[in-house]
Amino acid sequence: MTRGHQRETVELFGMPFVAAQDEHSIVQDLLDWKPIDHVPSLFVTPNVDIVVRLQDPELSETAKQFANADWVLPDGWPIVRASKMAKRPLPARLAGSTIFAEWWPSLTRAGRSVALAVSSDEIAERLSKEHPHASAMVCPMMNATVEDAAPVAAELVDRAIEVDADFVVVGIGFPKDAMIAAEFARQWPADRPGPLFMCLGASAEMYLGLRRRAPVWVQKAGLEWFHRFVLEPRRMFHRYFIRDPKFVPLALREIRGRS
Repeated sequence: MTRGHQRETVELFGMPFVAAQDEHSIVQDLLDWKPIDHVPSLFVTPNVDIVVRLQDPELSETAKQFANADWVLPDGWPIVRASKMAKRPLPARLAGSTIFAEWWPSLTRAGRSVALAVSSDEIAERLSKEHPHASAMVCPMMNATVEDAAPVAAELVDRAIEVDADFVVVGIGFPKDAMIAAEFARQWPADRPGPLFMCLGASAEMYLGLRRRAPVWVQKAGLEWFHRFVLEPRRMFHRYFIRDPKFVPLALREIRGRS
């Protein structure tokens, strides 16, 4: 199925995950991407935690949004393993932070315009310094509500139009990124080609070295979650030991054919 790209997709957890061999191939697709339709395209990278949280009835609209996203990348080894056990194999994990680290410098060299909403002045200043065609705003403190997302999206729309952005990147975190994306699409003018809206969480922070990422061998061993827990035990305890174990029954449902 074509959803803004020519990649095959695999249906899992109600989402069309992109089946690609590695992140480099996705970066090449992104560098070749051009706005065509007048509706913004959506790029998301759900991990295990996001898959679990999308089951929350309060996030039902966000779940629909992810189900209809143009690019859905499997950013978690458990998702890939579940796909193989369900006989609908995904070739590889496609990590948003790895993609951003390669894509951003290439985007800068190519002079492609981009608008961004990030979480701090330092991130905005450093990304803008690297990329002269970037328009970066610092997202104000906000709740995960449509009411709070709307004004952020409105400023992003203005910035994207001002620089004629091909891409819009938001790095606030789930589900705020997705809510801003939904409002951005709603407010985007119908007479302009729509940019690719990319929900990338902490990818920019990792790229800039403001948040430490696990060594490559730890990532390949599927232990990046443990590395993050060691660095931030208080913040990550509930996520990894209370909430994310709910992924197991979701994976078993996929393996059994959604019985």
